[in-house]
Amino acid sequence: MISRKTVIQAAVLPVFALLALGSGSPKKSSDKNGDPSPGTASTTTVTSAGDNKAKGSCYDAKRGACTETYNPYGIDSEKKLCESMGGAWTASAECPRKDTLWGVCTQMDPITTTEIYEKIYYYNEGANKNAGGGKDACDALTGKWEVGPASTATAKPAKAKKK
Repeated sequence: MISRKTVIQAAVLPVFALLALGSGSPKKSSDKNGDPSPGTASTTTVTSAGDNKAKGSCYDAKRGACTETYNPYGIDSEKKLCESMGGAWTASAECPRKDTLWGVCTQMDPITTTEIYEKIYYYNEGANKNAGGGKDACDALTGKWEVGPASTATAKPAKAKKK
């Protein structure tokens, strides 16, 4: 299930992208009268809002998860949401990679599809204790699942076939 936060951020991002595109003023060469020279193309530089660096992270020990936010818009609301849910917000930081990590779900930006939108780290602690991680949730969010050390440490070996 897609969260309300995800839907709102996906709706807001295109607006900011359009504003960024529209705010650049094209540079044109001109003659003595200020008229554009024939055949001269205008150029505008567009910089990406995302740089694939975490803008902050929310670690929630009770939930057994940590969420890295890559979307630069709405960081204040992300921090407030994190703290209201009992999490610990750390600006410009990634989530810890610990031995208790079941795995990481990486979701790409739905607009650019090349920039990371958010990463959710699932740990073998809190509500996720002995739950086996969040691969099913990641699949539902069409994210990319990366196995962590707790998954491989607790994986049971395949049974040998009897002859």
